[in-house]
Amino acid sequence: MSEASFNEEWQKRIKLIGDELKSESDRTAAIVGAAWVEDEITQSLKSYFDASDETWNQLFSSSQGGALSSFGAKIKLVHLLKMVDNQAKKDLVEISRIRNEFAHHISDRNSRTEKLTFSSDVVRKMCDKLTCNVPAGPMPPRTAFTVACAKLGADFHMLRVVGVKVADAGTVRADTRPQHPATQPASSSG
Repeated sequence: MSEASFNEEWQKRIKLIGDELKSESDRTAAIVGAAWVEDEITQSLKSYFDASDETWNQLFSSSQGGALSSFGAKIKLVHLLKMVDNQAKKDLVEISRIRNEFAHHISDRNSRTEKLTFSSDVVRKMCDKLTCNVPAGPMPPRTAFTVACAKLGADFHMLRVVGVKVADAGTVRADTRPQHPATQPASSSG
């Protein structure tokens, strides 16, 4: 895919997701925003590893019980690979926690008769922990969440545009050639 069509696709995707995040309920916005970031992480990892479909599916497919299929596992992996720093990892964890709060709780935990929203105390506190939008100053919780998702999603998208891959760093290969006796480790006989 050319860079121009890649960018055009990205702009269409941003508009689609942005429209959905603006027009939907808080619950939908939390789930869609986090899914967007998770998808960008997944696509960046796929590009980074340049993995075969079989190997990729074994590790990343939730339908195949892949060890790296959860959002949390992907966050740990991108941190381990140094694709994100410690602070970005913390923001990703908060986005995941916010998504989980909306996905697993029907009402506000403190008032079981009130609808869970971004203004609910538990969600607002999680949104307050998001730091990737600090330069923009204080903002309402839903806006802070949406901006964090947009920023991190765009950052992972840019990793794909840049095109760094694991293969660019070299490959470790097992040397199957017979070794000269002088280069073999001495055996200890005791």
